[in-house]
Amino acid sequence: MRYFILLLFSALPILLVSQNDLSNFWVELQDKHNTAYSIFYPQAYLSPRALARRARLHIPIDSMDLPVNEAYLSAIAAKGVRIRHTSKWLNSVTVVTTDSLAQELEDLDFVKKVERVGRYHEPTKKKLPVRNVPVEPYERTPSYYGYGSLQISMVNGHALHRLGYQGTDVYVGVQDGGFNKVDVMPFFDSLRVHDQLLPGKDFVDGDAYVYESATHGSSVLSVMASNLPYLYVGTAPKATYLCMKTEDVRSESITEECNWVAAIEYADSMGIDVINSSLGYTQFSEETMNYEYEDLNGQTSRASRAAEIAFSKGIFVVNSAGNSGSGSWKFVGTPADSRGVFAIGAVTAGKSRARFSSFGPTADGRIKPNISAMGQQVAVASISGYDIGVSNGTSLSSPLIAGLVANLKQAFPHKSNAAIRLAIEQSASQATDPDNVLGYGIPDFYKAYRLLKEKKNEAFQAVDVFVTKDQLEIVYIAPIEEMATLSIYDWSGKVQLKRKIPAKKQFESTLLEYKLPIGVYYIVVEMEEGVRHAHFVIPK
Repeated sequence: MRYFILLLFSALPILLVSQNDLSNFWVELQDKHNTAYSIFYPQAYLSPRALARRARLHIPIDSMDLPVNEAYLSAIAAKGVRIRHTSKWLNSVTVVTTDSLAQELEDLDFVKKVERVGRYHEPTKKKLPVRNVPVEPYERTPSYYGYGSLQISMVNGHALHRLGYQGTDVYVGVQDGGFNKVDVMPFFDSLRVHDQLLPGKDFVDGDAYVYESATHGSSVLSVMASNLPYLYVGTAPKATYLCMKTEDVRSESITEECNWVAAIEYADSMGIDVINSSLGYTQFSEETMNYEYEDLNGQTSRASRAAEIAFSKGIFVVNSAGNSGSGSWKFVGTPADSRGVFAIGAVTAGKSRARFSSFGPTADGRIKPNISAMGQQVAVASISGYDIGVSNGTSLSSPLIAGLVANLKQAFPHKSNAAIRLAIEQSASQATDPDNVLGYGIPDFYKAYRLLKEKKNEAFQAVDVFVTKDQLEIVYIAPIEEMATLSIYDWSGKVQLKRKIPAKKQFESTLLEYKLPIGVYYIVVEMEEGVRHAHFVIPK
């Protein structure tokens, strides 16, 4: 049953050119004028689950939610190009065509910009393999979590399970390069039996088969979804999962970012609550596309911008920080640089930074990674039978955290992304002294749960600001009921806003409309218990 529209068109004329002459292009549009859709009838393009998430979190429908203008798509297709994806949030289209036809697109009056984003590859020919499902018994370990015991206990995630939170009724989207044999691996038996595995989607080849190409996604999924007690239990075994293939294993190009954007918008329309993306973009097969450190501002890359929008739509986006810490790049990649992304670094079993884990800060000075979790010698499910392997990378620390975020989403369905994120950061080992190595440190998810649950005796620990289209969401922990003074200063120290706000004995979230120019700002919240401050950026 479909309640949404995913606009994927084929060009009317057939492209009678060599594959070597074809490239992928990103076509940015001027507007959504005269669209057939309305913000007053979102049922035409968002599922009931997506609408329920927005209603639960008090998130309005706006023009970003409107699909790309169909008349514009028809005019683009009439030029003889093939349309691969659309992006309603960035009002853009990814097309396959030649350089000469791409230049013609720039002449259309509704086209703002056309940019080449990578070489075109024909879809992989699908040859569905014969799957043998293993049925032999497995050898049990003494621990219920089996080989996953250390990685979940390090962050006190098993405490959430004991409280009854394992991700039930929470939808988790996984964006990766392929999920080979997930359809038959015994670690995911319960997903299949209980309908916790949604039909996947391949944004590389344009079909619905994702159980191919690579085992990276299979390993990532296993950290969250494995459910074989006393062999391997993941961090959210009762969540429902949507596998999306966005990475083309044949090359590295910005096209993969375009796939990533299309996938997260699809996830939004399906009502996904949490995204895990163990992916990052910095260097590409064509060096002219490479990012520079200055681009790590959360606003340059398409994926980073889309991630920030997803956060504002109620999706909690978890992304690996990157594995460049011991290389020449060293820094986090995109979309980990986004304000809307909870970037996860990696530590060893001894809780020290894994040597490969990428560093912050972002180019505009924000702390990254946000937190860190076990990412070295992490247990992963093998695609063969009941075997367990180990793997290294922030690709594994990210899903470990994403699964536990899903548990908190189950426990607190009405808490905003900002409140959940702040609680996790304030539960961590470096909460009072974060750095750009481990971020706020190694979290304690039971402590995060208590911070979200308790309504009294809380310390005034932190303040954070989340920027949406025309609002600031200020989140802080209030210890007592009193009026707080909120002040916003620009970079020169000039006061831009000052007002009194009520503070209750709980996580407080205040929404402020703003008309601040682009720039860096400081926010200060003053209470009897003390003063806390943070900085934020109004992007372009």
